[in-house]
Parts: sequence; C-alpha cells; structure tokens
Amino acid sequence: MKMPLALAAVVSVAVAVPFAQSGSDAALFDRIRVEGMEHSQVDAMFDTLTVDIGPRLTASPAHKRAAEWAREKLESFGLSNPRLEPWKFGRGWEAQRVVVEMIEPRYMPIIAYADGWSESTAGELVGAPVLAGDKSPEQIDAMKSTLKGAIVFTQPMFDNFVRKDRPNPSDPNYSPNSAAYV
Repeated sequence: MKMPLALAAVVSVAVAVPFAQSGSDAALFDRIRVEGMEHSQVDAMFDTLTVDIGPRLTASPAHKRAAEWAREKLESFGLSNPRLEPWKFGRGWEAQRVVVEMIEPRYMPIIAYADGWSESTAGELVGAPVLAGDKSPEQIDAMKSTLKGAIVFTQPMFDNFVRKDRPNPSDPNYSPNSAAYV
C-alpha cells in the first residue's frame, strides 16, 4: 500500500513542478489581469462592431468595414504587419430595401425579407402569388407549371397572432407564471 502511494506522490510532484509559477510569471499574470480589468477596451470595440458598423454578412460592405477596422485596431496595438488576406467568395450583398405589396383584389402591404445574397430585381415585378411554404417536395414538383413567373411564398402563412397585450409588471394581478399572462 505504501509503495503505490509513494509512487503517486512522486509522479504528482514531477508533473506539477514544470507548471509551477515563478515569481516573475506571477507578476506578469498580475499585470495582465490589471490591464484587462482596469484598461479593457472590450466594451468600446463591441460597441463599434455592433452599433457603428452593424450586421456583417460575409462579403457585404459592412463586413469589409469591420475587417478594415480590425486591421487598423491591430496596427494601433503595435502589431507590425496586420493585413487582410484575399479569399474567394461570391459577390457581396447588402439588404437595402424590400417592398412587397398586394395590389389586387385590394391593396395590402406584405412583410417580406430578402434571402442573403439573393439577386436584385430589374425594377418592379408583378405576378400571381403562389404559396409553396406548406407543400411537400412532391406537391411543389407537381406545381411546376404554376411557379414560372409567379411570386412564390416559401414560408407557411403566419397565423399565430398575439391577441392580447403583453404582461404589465406594474399590474397588481401580474404574476410571471400566471396562465392569464402565458
């Protein structure tokens, strides 16, 4: 029993000694900790990326601005050669404006979002609406003749509408777990 215990102690010491901190390492770690806790730029950098530059879809103008900003920031930190490496990717893309409106039998604006990297249209498109979002692949295949030239809705119709006000925490009857507010 004593031999395995002694062997375990020797192995533990042999493994731990190379990882022990010297006095200079501890001082360095303390300096790093103080720098991070008292001089951190994380909040300002996060704010620049998320508020000033905003969403950064790959190859978008905002992505390019963010990459240039990061390169300049690394240079300001003292790195000698921060650079952007070229790489192959499709064309850039940025969502600027999407307007979808039903004009017949009565006017109705429609909430729509463009898919990333989708192509622009050459102006106004007019076509018959076709709902494909609730169809199986087989059903869509059978609809091929009606899809050409149509405006295809790729998502199911949204019918989960909020029918009451949001919970008001200042309401005397408010309880986050109340069935009336769920």
